[in-house]
Amino acid sequence: FGQRYQAAEGSAPAVLTNQHTTAEVVSRTRECIVCTDSKAASEFPASTVTKACKHAPSTCLECIAISIRSDLNNRLWNEIGCPECRERLQYEDVQKFADPATKERYQTLSFRSAVSEADNFVWCPSGCGHGQVHDGGLDQPIVVCMHCNVRSCFHHKVAWHENLTCEEYDSLQADPLNFRSRFDIENETAEMEAEARRIQEDRDRAFAQSLMAQEEQIVRETAKRERERAREEKERAREERQRQARESKERKAREERERKARQAREAAAKRKAEEDASNKIVKKTTKPCPGCGSPIEKNRGW
Repeated sequence: FGQRYQAAEGSAPAVLTNQHTTAEVVSRTRECIVCTDSKAASEFPASTVTKACKHAPSTCLECIAISIRSDLNNRLWNEIGCPECRERLQYEDVQKFADPATKERYQTLSFRSAVSEADNFVWCPSGCGHGQVHDGGLDQPIVVCMHCNVRSCFHHKVAWHENLTCEEYDSLQADPLNFRSRFDIENETAEMEAEARRIQEDRDRAFAQSLMAQEEQIVRETAKRERERAREEKERAREERQRQARESKERKAREERERKARQAREAAAKRKAEEDASNKIVKKTTKPCPGCGSPIEKNRGW
């Protein structure tokens, strides 16, 4: 049973089916409604582009392939339509009319769509083209690609949001300006604690420095006192030496005076003894002059 199509207005009546046309029809030349080139009937589809089409195919095979490639580039992979009526092409239609590169890309996209419908299936967001079933699901949201080892989020289907839980990532997306993650809060707390430690360390350092300054001042003052004490002791020793030298000099002078006085006394005593002895001799050998009283030596008795 063939499919019947309504002929375009002004065209010759025709009845087409989804079966191949006869060799007689193929031998005629036709004009493509897209590129407007006259081409052999062999360059047109021998059947309708899709089973759902209600018109005779008026687009050449080259333009159909171009239309499929354009739809695949600009629409969803499953929204490729007939260039004339926009009826949706099925998998076998694309494989029949598309160019090799478009076929390969279409197969990849259709396969990705099919496997994506599996429970807990996720594609790697790194672009490596690998996907896998993640048995952990939402309970274990970190997915590690078995092909490239990139970590991703099962829930958000993006690269893993480092330092953020899924709930925090949702909050970040909802209010990025005011968002503060647990990691940020912990960092702020750690920074405040570190600042408090720095302040305490500065205070301890200042206190230790003040103690050291006091100790150094005490050491300097002690050294100064020791120097003053040594200087005073040296001065006292010098004064003591001067005093002793002075006393020694005075003692020597006194002793010299005493020696001289003693010598003078001894000389006086000697002179007196000599005078006394002399007087005795004079007295014994002389007698006073009767006239003047001067001693005169006795001569031949008295």
